[in-house]
Amino acid sequence: MLDAPAQVSLQSRQAIKRFHWLKEAKPMLKKRCAILAAFWLAALAPAAVAQFEFPTPLEDVRRVVKPTICYAGGDSVWLVDWDGQNNRLWIPRQGDSVWFGGPPSWSPDGKRAAAVAFTPQDGQYNLVILDLETGDAPNYRTKFFPHLSFTGPQWSPDGKWIACDGGPLASNLDVYKMNVETGEATNLTNAPMNHDANPTWSPDGKNLAFKSRRKNLDGKWQHDIYVMDADGTNEIRLTDHPAQDGGPRWSPDGKTIAFESYDRSEPAGKNLYLMDPDGSNIRQLTFDPHWEVSPSWSPDGKWILYSAGETGEGVDLYHGGAWNIYRIHVETKEVVQITHGDPGGLGQEWVFSGGSGRFPLGFIPWGRLKAATATDEARF
Repeated sequence: MLDAPAQVSLQSRQAIKRFHWLKEAKPMLKKRCAILAAFWLAALAPAAVAQFEFPTPLEDVRRVVKPTICYAGGDSVWLVDWDGQNNRLWIPRQGDSVWFGGPPSWSPDGKRAAAVAFTPQDGQYNLVILDLETGDAPNYRTKFFPHLSFTGPQWSPDGKWIACDGGPLASNLDVYKMNVETGEATNLTNAPMNHDANPTWSPDGKNLAFKSRRKNLDGKWQHDIYVMDADGTNEIRLTDHPAQDGGPRWSPDGKTIAFESYDRSEPAGKNLYLMDPDGSNIRQLTFDPHWEVSPSWSPDGKWILYSAGETGEGVDLYHGGAWNIYRIHVETKEVVQITHGDPGGLGQEWVFSGGSGRFPLGFIPWGRLKAATATDEARF
């Protein structure tokens, strides 16, 4: 078992991992020591069980009829209507044995969800595929790749692949592509000196955008957005700026990429930006004094969900800071707060209805209307 100081909340662990650009030397040294300790404990520990049991009613997602948001809070998974109403716990943290890192990512047919479960006993991030019809939840790490940890899963538009960032413990991340049926995982970036993460599919499934930390011409580490073919070839840099860019997300129509950037704005902060798929026409989307991260497009392309953390004296964003979920209208810039603390929220995804394989009424996934008779109540 990790000692008490190392057992920080999963939300804090993910925040530290996700925003690795924090430059304070002592916290980084402590983090690396904790990771190395977890690595050796994992190597000596017995293999974890290959199945997870989700103590949650699957009907909560099978019967979704309104636009619904799934998010992480308090190391658990929550559901909330898109207007902020009906906030409810869906997948609770399982004591000290299983914590959940971020919301599940829904398959395009709404029948399965990919979740990240952290097991502090071995310090591993487990990729679990939850079948929303049967309740089966195989742990893909112990089943197919026990030596790797994966986070940030994103389904391909055809539902056959999952892109995620991962690798062995105590190493930099790479972008992987995993075959959902066979569990075969392919390292697409395979760059040990870089830090590649946050992959997102283009709507046609032909490309992946991701962030990467690499040295610029001056020998300084720089975080930029890249795009590559789905097989890892033809890599192109989209941003080239001393600011630290990350979290790219493709719009449903494929015409825009949203991303987060630290220190592009005045005063310095972390805001959301939009750009064309070739990296041109970069424009700022949010101007709030909070830190905005993790953009996620609504299926009709009109809204972007994001997490925002309060800043100011005495606020520690990475150890219990006040994060909440918001949405912003891309055209009008209208901002709506979704969660209001307890448990707040960090990371968010749109829910696709399970069971029947149909999308909630009014959803327009990948720019194609799936329900022609949407009610006014269910529309965005």
